[in-house]
Amino acid sequence: MKIQVRTQGLPDENINNGELLLECARIYNKHLKHSVVQEWVRGNNMSFGCILETKVKESKAEGILNKVFSQWSHMTNYEHSKGGRIWLVWCDGVCMILVYKTDHLITCFVGLLEKEEFFFTCVYANNTAEGRNGLWEDLCHHQDSTLFRNKAWFLVGDFNEILDAERVWGLKA
Repeated sequence: MKIQVRTQGLPDENINNGELLLECARIYNKHLKHSVVQEWVRGNNMSFGCILETKVKESKAEGILNKVFSQWSHMTNYEHSKGGRIWLVWCDGVCMILVYKTDHLITCFVGLLEKEEFFFTCVYANNTAEGRNGLWEDLCHHQDSTLFRNKAWFLVGDFNEILDAERVWGLKA
């Protein structure tokens, strides 16, 4: 599977051969972003993915999703997060079954034509360590669940954690 990751609207990296889009779009309200994402998704033959930290009001989300991902299905987490922190989108040929949804994640069971089924979790974690506690608990419950045994599980997103502060900010620990 090829995972194409975009942050701030620019392509960053490609891994293997597949159909996943992950975008952290902190300014998705801007119309210029819409056409850039549309062209990139079409040009890279994406089948499904998530858009994180949209900062789009719920009243505008449906219109943007229908414009940018016309003829695609979608789900969001506005019922758990006022800002709709996670949008999950997929095209025909992808079977997406919701398993669990909160303010910081959406987990689905995914079926792609002629490929092995798997679990897929999109994460947009809280900015504070305390605010991430529920996320870690949910992920542990997922891992311990018999539902997840013997199935592949893709866990993608923004965990708001860094491994090395010096690499990010040039800080000495």
